[in-house]
This record gives sequence, structure tokens and C-alpha cells, in this order.
Amino acid sequence: RAGFVGEGEASYAGAMARERARLAGEIVRERLREDLPDLRVDLIGMDSAHRSDFGHPHAPYEVCVRVAARARTRALAERVGMEIWALGTNGPAGGGGFRGEVQERVGIVSTLLERSRVRPAVTLLEMDRETQTA
Repeated sequence: RAGFVGEGEASYAGAMARERARLAGEIVRERLREDLPDLRVDLIGMDSAHRSDFGHPHAPYEVCVRVAARARTRALAERVGMEIWALGTNGPAGGGGFRGEVQERVGIVSTLLERSRVRPAVTLLEMDRETQTA
């Protein structure tokens, strides 16, 4: 086990959608920065793929703010979604489509063993066709 990832999204459309989405991300970052320092904020439709809008001259009509953070515990990861939901009443006006989710992370550790400690073996199991068990 390698902890949890908490993520959440909120959408903003219309006038100043980019600015409202950016403000929403800043609000969540500020509220979580002490407990979840490994936090990423993306403006989907703006900078999520390349981390830049390359100076595009036209403001987008709609922008989705996505916040994700790695956490040691499920409870900490759940805070990301809770803060996203809180934007509905305590964030920039006109947000919608709020969602939050937590996923457990699986960690992989590469390990080298001396060849003498490994005993290669193959085991064949016969399947019982009636019960579908080995």
C-alpha cells in the first residue's frame, strides 16, 4: 500500500470562467496546503495537458478545475473532495458539476535477491468445470 489519492472537480462556465476556476483552485490549495502539501491543481481546458495555454488570445467559455493530492490516510484524501464540494457555497459564483473521489494507491518496490535464494517452480491446477474452482 502506498497511501491514497483524493481528487475533485468543479466546472465554471460563462464570463470569467478561467478566472473563477483559477480562484477555486487557489482557495482549495490554501485550505489544504498544511495537511496535503503534495497537491496539484489543473484547469482542464486550459493547462492540464501542457501546463500552459501558450498565450491563446481568447478566453474559454468553460473551464473545469481539478484538484488532486496524495495522502497517507483515506481521511486526508477525502478532504480534497470535501473542499471541492464546499466551493458550491463558499467559492466563486456559478460553479457546478462538483465531484470528489478517493482511490487507494498500490506501491511497487523493486528488489534483488541472490539466485541461490530463489526456487523456481511451476504448479498446474486442474479446474473443476462444475464448480469453477481449482
